[in-house]
Amino acid sequence: MAPPTRSERECVTRDLNLHGYRAAQSGPLAFYGTDERHVRKLVTARPELGEALDPELDLIGAQVVYAVRWELARTVEDVLSRRTRSLLLNAAAAVRVAPQVAGLMAAELGRGADWVAAQVASFEALAAGYLAG
Repeated sequence: MAPPTRSERECVTRDLNLHGYRAAQSGPLAFYGTDERHVRKLVTARPELGEALDPELDLIGAQVVYAVRWELARTVEDVLSRRTRSLLLNAAAAVRVAPQVAGLMAAELGRGADWVAAQVASFEALAAGYLAG
């Protein structure tokens, strides 16, 4: 018996814009779309959050704070792997910024030095697999 055939039909989501969509995006924060304004407000309120965390990454402190506040990031791995893709783009630089990221997150989450140390150690162990070879 032959499998059933599907009939061709018009795509109903071809022009569906997802949350944050903005046409003609450019710059290091462009992937935030219309939410870029939230990241920029953090920099306006605290200019030090606009400084690059590492010269080899397009990552500023405001992105870390944004990830915690609006994207519910709760681990250094989450920020550096999934929210900013830093681990995949430059694992060595991601390891270098892990202590700064953990410190920013700890301030947002009300965590202490033990949490920071544990997060950095955990991230370094994960990143070792990206650095080998």
